[in-house]
Amino acid sequence: MADSKLTQKKKQIIGIDPGAGIMKATEKAMAEYQLKDWELVEGSGAAMTAALTKAYENKEPIIITGWTPHWKFAKYDLKYLEDPKKIYGESESIHTIVRLGLKDDHPTAYAVLDNFHWEPADMESVMVAIQEGKDPRVAAEEWVKENETKVEAWLADLQPVSGKKITLAYVAWDSEIASTNVVAVALEKTRLSGGTQPS
Repeated sequence: MADSKLTQKKKQIIGIDPGAGIMKATEKAMAEYQLKDWELVEGSGAAMTAALTKAYENKEPIIITGWTPHWKFAKYDLKYLEDPKKIYGESESIHTIVRLGLKDDHPTAYAVLDNFHWEPADMESVMVAIQEGKDPRVAAEEWVKENETKVEAWLADLQPVSGKKITLAYVAWDSEIASTNVVAVALEKTRLSGGTQPS
């Protein structure tokens, strides 16, 4: 896990909130890889990204607890350290969840949500735009405009609808804010009058 090029005066791994899953995994990794002279620094997501930004701008080495998707991978040239023991597990997936009965009540909206798929790099490009101050709706609209072929594939062979409204709910994580706003813009392309409202 340690890299000789990343040796710091203070051997620290900059973490996030204590008790977070990635912090527990990092504590286990430090034990498994015998990083006895390293310290895991507790803090917050904001403190971790602030430390990363400062180190990156000053061209200083830094090790953080990182995960994908996250806007930092779109903004900075980062790499994961090797984890041959798979302490952090394998790749995972993000899935869209809908309420029971949605397929019958709103078949077109259900189909869009079922077809919706994008790569972490897509999500991160919207996330970094939002992180840099762009309104989530505007960032989503710009991404949809720049990725019309991908979005049209989500909408292929669907019947346009009117007079229907749907509410999208999400956890206020950067990744879900990005995803939900993009889905909202895509849904509006099916001519849902009244639009969609992320909440």
